[in-house]
Amino acid sequence: MVAGPQARLKFPEASIGHAPTGGITSRLPAMVGLLRAKELLLSGRWVEPEEGLRIGLYTELHDEPSARAVQVAATYAAAPQRSQSAVKRAIELAAAPTLETNLRLEVETATYCFQSPETAESFVRFGAKGRP
Repeated sequence: MVAGPQARLKFPEASIGHAPTGGITSRLPAMVGLLRAKELLLSGRWVEPEEGLRIGLYTELHDEPSARAVQVAATYAAAPQRSQSAVKRAIELAAAPTLETNLRLEVETATYCFQSPETAESFVRFGAKGRP
């Protein structure tokens, strides 16, 4: 993944009373390690560009990330597609062998959180802060 020099990421769900979804609880530990994933998912803090690169949230920083991403995609597209597809699938299954189970668990966890008055209050506080 290519990121720009201004890339800032965070996972705010738990810090505002929600639960992460979309497979991030399975994929993030594989990317950055279990302890770092816990810290990022529980704190909801911002990750600055250099730290994101250092811990493995993306593979490179580039001044023109869109143009660089197109270059990378063109390189992959020029390679034999069957092997590209097979390798990607094997890597994904190795990194997250229980992704389907994990996705179900994330939905259950999110549903559980949404049923809480605490979550409703957190969302109101979050909304009152406005967007930066």
